[in-house]
Amino acid sequence: MVKNGVATVAVKNGKERCMIYTKDKKVEARSFDVKEVDPTGAGDAFSAGMVVGWLEGMNLEKLAIFANAVGGRAVTAKGPMEGLAWRSEIDKMVNKEYKKLLKFS
Repeated sequence: MVKNGVATVAVKNGKERCMIYTKDKKVEARSFDVKEVDPTGAGDAFSAGMVVGWLEGMNLEKLAIFANAVGGRAVTAKGPMEGLAWRSEIDKMVNKEYKKLLKFS
């Protein structure tokens, strides 16, 4: 997709990780280790995290971790919205695990 002119592409690989690609860079971030109760809504939550991070101007590394945190937190409760967290909770997750979850290629 990037080769065809799309500026940024995010690929989520379930519980494993996400990758974000641009024409100049690839960022890979492992997912958060959370207890999964219900995966319903995880992809939507991840996408919402991507949009928020993008609009806030996060660098690609933080964007990947932030979106993974939002998606990961979403699976911790039954139902599509019940696992969503306040921003302060997401920020705590990101700050605690930031360096451990990044893998650069």
